[in-house]
Amino acid sequence: MPEIEFFEGRAGVSPLALEQVTRAMLAPKDEKFRSELLLFYVREQAERLARISTDERYDRYRRAAEEDILKAPDAASVSPEKLEIISLQTKFAFDELLARARDETSEPVEAAIVASWREGLRAGSVFLELLRQWSNHEPVNRKTAIAEVSGRGRGASPRGWSAKTLNNAFDGWRPVCHMWAALIDLRTQNQGFRTGRNWLVCDLAELPRFLARAEAFRDAGLSIEFSEHKGALTILSADDTWHVPARVRAKLPDDL
Repeated sequence: MPEIEFFEGRAGVSPLALEQVTRAMLAPKDEKFRSELLLFYVREQAERLARISTDERYDRYRRAAEEDILKAPDAASVSPEKLEIISLQTKFAFDELLARARDETSEPVEAAIVASWREGLRAGSVFLELLRQWSNHEPVNRKTAIAEVSGRGRGASPRGWSAKTLNNAFDGWRPVCHMWAALIDLRTQNQGFRTGRNWLVCDLAELPRFLARAEAFRDAGLSIEFSEHKGALTILSADDTWHVPARVRAKLPDDL
């Protein structure tokens, strides 16, 4: 089962963790696109850092590296000279990544992000309809669910919500459809849920609540069986459904 790389940082959730979650949601089956998205994220950070003077930027790298090193068990043996070398190595490694991002990232990535958002929202809508069927004690049927979602969406965008389009979206984004469903659900409830900046799925402060809802939906999807299959076939498969690490899940708030 795919596990999202999750960098918690010194304060728990981090901007990088939010990017890692978004990257999995946008490219659940495409490792190459996930790599391109990482470079896209780095380019965004580079543009933000470009507004900071070189000296300030170096000081930020140095402070971050020093804080991490001084928390290590052998921190007492780290000399000031070693701190200087490590912080410089950190800066050079990041500068190299920035250079790659400028060279390799282009407008087609932005277009692909928009397309992935559409597909993810379609897949999440189908997942929510399957959950609605189950909670109402109706037969859990993929074809019926897609027909229902297609009927609701056709008023605004007939071509984007055809049964064929929804079927393809559910196949392609099924490993993360529970996460897209969580995003739709929280945004629809409008309980102060803050969406993300630019292409990110939510505001950083909302990430724990979002992941708690997504993991609850994942549990449901792994246990609910389709009615039209004689064998036991659940909405989600544990073999290919993305999830957060157990250490992260243990810290998430209860999903209400």
